[in-house]
Amino acid sequence: MFNSIKAKFSKICIYSFLQKKRRKRLAREAHSSSAFAQKVHGLRAKLYNKKQKSAKQKDTQAVPDGAIPTYLLDREGQQNAKILSNMVKQKRKEKAGKWTVPLPKVRGIAEDEMFRVIKTGKNKTKQWKRMVTKATFVGEGFTRKPPKYERFIRPMALRYKKAHVTHPELGATFYLPIISVKKNPQSPLYTQLGVITKGTVIEINVSELGLVTTSGKVVWGKYAQGRHLKDDFHAEEYKTLGNQAFSAKEYEKAIECFSKAIELDPSNHVLYSNRSASYSSLKKYDKALEDANKTVELKSDWVKGYSRKGAALHGLGKIQEARETYQEGLKIDPNNAQLKKSLEDLERAEKALMFLLTGEMNFPQEPQETEKPAEPEPKTRDVPEPEPEHVEKSEEELKKEEAVKEKNLGNEAYKKREFETALQHYDKAWELDPTNVSILTNKAAVLFEQENYEECIKICEQAVDVGRENRADFKLIARAYGRIGNAYVKLDKLDDAIKYYGKSLAEHRTPEILTKSNEIKKLKDKREKESYYNPELSEKAREAGNELFKKNDFAGAVQQYTEAIKRNENDPKSYSNRAACYTKLMAFPEALKDCETCISLDPTFEIQGQMRKCQEAMYQNSPESVEETIRKAASDPEIMACTPMMNLIVQLNSTGTNDYLLCRHLKNPTVKANIE
Repeated sequence: MFNSIKAKFSKICIYSFLQKKRRKRLAREAHSSSAFAQKVHGLRAKLYNKKQKSAKQKDTQAVPDGAIPTYLLDREGQQNAKILSNMVKQKRKEKAGKWTVPLPKVRGIAEDEMFRVIKTGKNKTKQWKRMVTKATFVGEGFTRKPPKYERFIRPMALRYKKAHVTHPELGATFYLPIISVKKNPQSPLYTQLGVITKGTVIEINVSELGLVTTSGKVVWGKYAQGRHLKDDFHAEEYKTLGNQAFSAKEYEKAIECFSKAIELDPSNHVLYSNRSASYSSLKKYDKALEDANKTVELKSDWVKGYSRKGAALHGLGKIQEARETYQEGLKIDPNNAQLKKSLEDLERAEKALMFLLTGEMNFPQEPQETEKPAEPEPKTRDVPEPEPEHVEKSEEELKKEEAVKEKNLGNEAYKKREFETALQHYDKAWELDPTNVSILTNKAAVLFEQENYEECIKICEQAVDVGRENRADFKLIARAYGRIGNAYVKLDKLDDAIKYYGKSLAEHRTPEILTKSNEIKKLKDKREKESYYNPELSEKAREAGNELFKKNDFAGAVQQYTEAIKRNENDPKSYSNRAACYTKLMAFPEALKDCETCISLDPTFEIQGQMRKCQEAMYQNSPESVEETIRKAASDPEIMACTPMMNLIVQLNSTGTNDYLLCRHLKNPTVKANIE
């Protein structure tokens, strides 16, 4: 009994042990198969790389004209070029650093203000989703996550792809595409989400503006800084908005804008004057009088303030005080037409009032007015409608308009080729407006037509200086530089012309200046080649190269032959000799090119040129080139008469039975000597 139980137990143990062993073996199979696969993959990669290493790669890169192989380059020059490259990179980094925008100290925005909690779930108890409540930028390549896993939601209504950006120098505003949000001063999370708040630095695409660097490359991206209208508007901007509202007869809005401007600039008398005009339009003459008094207090010699004060007093019915105010203004400017008209209206209103009181009106000088009855409300009838300051132009603006008229007269005289008259008009215009760069450039054009090129250059340089001081448009400065370049072309100073054409293209790239610059560069190169042409010196350089070649100084010989070619490009001997040097230096592509040039210049060099071409093709393992060269050699009786060995070479080539013997024959010194 005991033995049977023991036998059964041993069988069970053995079975479980086998099962366990089998299970482990199956588990190890996956690891062993993976290791085997990795090993096989590595071996295949090694075999493939070994095959690629032994294979010859075809070099399709074109060799530029006059290129020197690497082994002929000056090592010191390479080192200097590397240093120069590092210097250029460093300057670029420094220049890029100038465009970095500093982050201002702004009011922190809490997450409660930035995000709105979105409740989710069946019972709306989950509160982990957030909706952004500020303007954001989302790139074109953005793809939303599944709604179930999306934590931050940026509404489509608050996504912006473009921004209104004001140029810091021109003062003009452009509507440009946003590239990215670089930095939000609130937190890195807001930057990652692309939230645009006050002080946020964004990168914008300025390629539409046509900005270029000094090297002529188009500027693509610039940094800009976001700001809010209510926080960062300047007084001048509020004044402009107020003037627009006044012109639209939205007087309440105009008063609001002028008040905000006064808060930012309380010493600006024009703002009080414009707000006084707005109050007068709403018939709030008491407040209009307060602002008018403030205007006179801030600038007592400004005639417009007395006009505002007189209009307010007239509206309040204080005729005598209004008359005295107008008279005070006329003492400052006796020829002011507006004050004279206001004073006449005031006297007429006073007479109308006297007629209502006495029942008679005596106007001996204007009998036609006695036939018309006076209106019962002289105050409201005779109070002049006030206008904002931008409607009434200052003396400076009037001078600028007069300068534009004089400039137009000069342009008409220029078109009629009356150059002296045009110069007189331009001089008058410049006296009236010494900040208008276009006047100087037009004057320079007249001097250019008169062939007074030196004076034309001086005027254009003055235009550039004035433009820099007054932040003129880049196009005007580019035009001045372009005219300097044209003048230097006429003076036959091509280097200076190229220099100023480059400056013009750096300011504003135009096809006209680019074409002129390229033409002048070609003309300069042509003249340099012509001035360098000297067959005698070319022959001396070639002989010096021959001496170096005999001394096995092939690199020095190449330099001498290159000098000979520069002195005389039409001498095939120099090309042939330089090809021989390149062959010795194992620079076969350069040698082949010189051979082809030699043959194209003089067909009498076809024997040597074709034979050298055959050698280069042989070294390059190019059977097609070898066969082509031998075929041409077989058609030349002079080559065939050199030695009977050539007949054997031609026969081997025609049969194609033994390429090895053919190559051995071509390496034969006897054949080589006969060919050379």
